Amino acid sequence: MASTSTTTYDFQFYALAASVCFISTLLVRSLKNRRSKSKPALNHPPSPPRLPIIGHIHLLGAVLPKSLQSLASKYGGIMKLAFASQSAIVVSNETFAREMLKNHELSFVSRPSFGASDFNIYEGSEFVNAGNFFEIIL
Repeated sequence: MASTSTTTYDFQFYALAASVCFISTLLVRSLKNRRSKSKPALNHPPSPPRLPIIGHIHLLGAVLPKSLQSLASKYGGIMKLAFASQSAIVVSNETFAREMLKNHELSFVSRPSFGASDFNIYEGSEFVNAGNFFEIIL
């Protein structure tokens, strides 16, 4: 007789634990959805489909400018690419780049300098592809 009462109590305990887990999951999801609705929606530029961990790295070939050119022909002059956990906005149109640098110049001036630019041909400068020629931004 003791075994049937024990199994009844075990069943009741597991049923109660499962219902508590289910209700808490619903509560957390509803709070998360309510919080996400209160944030303003950001209008991101178009982006190609990405893989979960590596992002858009699989779309880049051996020649980076050719890969970016083919992506720009599909997705336009401004696109968002994700590389692992970092996102980047790629501007591949001269008029978009000119307007972005004109309107948001202070954002680009205050950016930190990375060590990779020290190994370029002109130390400390970065190259921007503007049509068929390169401009040096000092």
